[in-house]
Amino acid sequence: MQMQPSGPSAYPPMPAASVVVVESSSSSSAAERWLVPVAVALTASVVVVYLLYMSREREAARKLEEEERLQREAEEEERERKANQKAKDEAEKARQHLDEGVNHDAPPAPRPDEMPSMPMLDSLDAQFAPALLMVEEGWGW
Repeated sequence: MQMQPSGPSAYPPMPAASVVVVESSSSSSAAERWLVPVAVALTASVVVVYLLYMSREREAARKLEEEERLQREAEEEERERKANQKAKDEAEKARQHLDEGVNHDAPPAPRPDEMPSMPMLDSLDAQFAPALLMVEEGWGW
């Protein structure tokens, strides 16, 4: 029996990395010719489908936000309308309350253009008529 040396020098050196080269036959090269375009087409279609899906998702989110905004605006307008109606009702109540305090049996006050003439002013001399006219116009009679 022969003794083999022990240690790292006992075995032949091995390469750090080995590359396996397989020679392709004509059938595998034909498969490679259609496999790459098919893989590219499938990848492209997956990307397109994903992009379509995401655009639909964004559109749905945009529509939902728009509906929520319109709903908020409608609610705000409804609150404003109710507040305005409440203010009108309170003003009407106040007017009715004031009207209840008025004596409805008394004749209405004459309008300024229907004011009766004053006998004292009618009897004055004509020389004062322009001054009286100015006074009457100034007082709104």
